[in-house]
Amino acid sequence: MLRLRWKPRAFTLIELLVVIAIIAILAAILFPVFAQARDTARKAACQSNLKQMGTAWMMYAQDYDETTNNNTWNGGGFWENQIFAERLQPYIKNYGVLRCPSDANPWRAQDMQDNFAKGGPYKDLVGSYAHASYGVWTMASIAAPAEFFVIWDASAGGGQGASIWIGTEWVTGAHQWGRNYGFSARHQNQINMLFGDGHVKTMRCAQVFPCNNKGWRTDNIALTGTNGCWARYDGIYTSDSGQTGIPGNTCPN
Repeated sequence: MLRLRWKPRAFTLIELLVVIAIIAILAAILFPVFAQARDTARKAACQSNLKQMGTAWMMYAQDYDETTNNNTWNGGGFWENQIFAERLQPYIKNYGVLRCPSDANPWRAQDMQDNFAKGGPYKDLVGSYAHASYGVWTMASIAAPAEFFVIWDASAGGGQGASIWIGTEWVTGAHQWGRNYGFSARHQNQINMLFGDGHVKTMRCAQVFPCNNKGWRTDNIALTGTNGCWARYDGIYTSDSGQTGIPGNTCPN
């Protein structure tokens, strides 16, 4: 009896190319989705960091007669760094909270408060956030805690470099700290922000600017004129992703 033997047919070149094209199309569709999901997870981790710092900020104030922690480069001695991150550590008990997982360029600085008179040793710190300067406010002096900027995403990649932890000084005549360099919009061009009532919000850059935003001030009153805006780096906003040349008073939406 004659038996027919089945012989498998090989794919043709055209069929292989079609399969490869389909895989490439699917990859092009799915990879951005995966990347966005990863960025969303990192943003959530960053928000958790800020939430923990917000809780520590409030606990510190409760322990010090309703007065918040200091954060300054000039704490009783020229260039005596008194960094908020170290002041909050007794309550956070985790230096890892100072790092945002999306920050490729964290600041590195030394806290000098405890041993400045002795000339050291100082505490080495690494972080991804800035704190409004100079600190040391009474909680009662913050007129609108839910609108007051306390701690936010920052990066050593901007004009302030490793001193970015100093944040922004909102007192009259001290806007040289360059608010356009004071933030890092590293979460899909958005900024994670901790407010004075402890809540954390992801904000579009345009919600933070213009620089006379009343959220900078404890009295919740927006400044106008020269003292209402930055002076040192006027006209250029730089985010952690390297965006430059954006006109003054505008930034990625």
